[in-house]
Amino acid sequence: MGGWRGGSDPDDFDWLERRVLTTLRVLSRELRNDLGASSAGRLAIVSSASVAQPKWGMANYVTLKSAAETWVQALASGWRAKGTPTAAVTFVVGALDDPGTVDNLAAACAALWSVDHEQLNGALIDLTADTGE
Repeated sequence: MGGWRGGSDPDDFDWLERRVLTTLRVLSRELRNDLGASSAGRLAIVSSASVAQPKWGMANYVTLKSAAETWVQALASGWRAKGTPTAAVTFVVGALDDPGTVDNLAAACAALWSVDHEQLNGALIDLTADTGE
């Protein structure tokens, strides 16, 4: 689902939390066993380059994006421990209003099944270098 609101206002945090983290948690918990049983299960999220350099004006957003990245790492760890051919991956992008970013993200998503799950599972794939961000 996703979304963006800047700042540190509690109402904005609540709005973002439902869209960024809760949606991911609920969906991935429901699909975790099915993805793990698949011969090529993939779960991918889109995170933000701003997580690596948080600013107060985006405190809510980067906090929840960071939590989403951590959730994906936990899923990856679980699948790795079970030895399943499943992968959880995080794509890091800048602004999605850039056509180059959108094209690179689409290509990276399409390529999820051309990379071995052991190499892909738990990966943090930085797409900002591909768009000059």
